[in-house]
Amino acid sequence: MDLKEAENVASQNQSEYILFGIYNFTGALKGFSVSNFAGIQTSPRYDKNFLQNRFALSYKF
Repeated sequence: MDLKEAENVASQNQSEYILFGIYNFTGALKGFSVSNFAGIQTSPRYDKNFLQNRFALSYKF
């Protein structure tokens, strides 16, 4: 997808990389799980990259 705000603006040429992981504990910690989502967006039009990280701890009752 070529993201542009208008026809006369240069392309963002954006790239996005995403990682997602989950771990379910066993033994004494059975029912607990942790998950992590991490992502980065890059574009030559911007000086800085956009980083995102979401960590979650869950328990099944």
